[in-house]
Amino acid sequence: MKAERQPFPWPLFVVVTILTLVTGYAIGKHASPVRHESRLSDFGGSRAQAEDAFRRWAQKAHESPSGVREGRSPVLMAFPNKNCIQLTLEPGSVGGEPIYCYRRNSLDLLEEYSDVQ
Repeated sequence: MKAERQPFPWPLFVVVTILTLVTGYAIGKHASPVRHESRLSDFGGSRAQAEDAFRRWAQKAHESPSGVREGRSPVLMAFPNKNCIQLTLEPGSVGGEPIYCYRRNSLDLLEEYSDVQ
């Protein structure tokens, strides 16, 4: 006697796959740059420097500071004598990512790479 083969449950497979993708997207969206920014430690004055970088970029882009923050997060690049803050875009966004470099523990701007629009 030959055992009867059950057909593959395609509808169930499709539903599980879609639920997995939606859940992954929601988790990824929830772990937004705002959370990352709140974990940015104050290394050599980097918090104040990030605030200044957002202010400078908002002024250059003719946007409000809150509008600039919405799609960007600060990334600190620490060097022995300076900190550089790059305002990175969320994945899938379009635009430039300016970099502002400051003297450590101060808001003295040493270098600016903001011609990225």
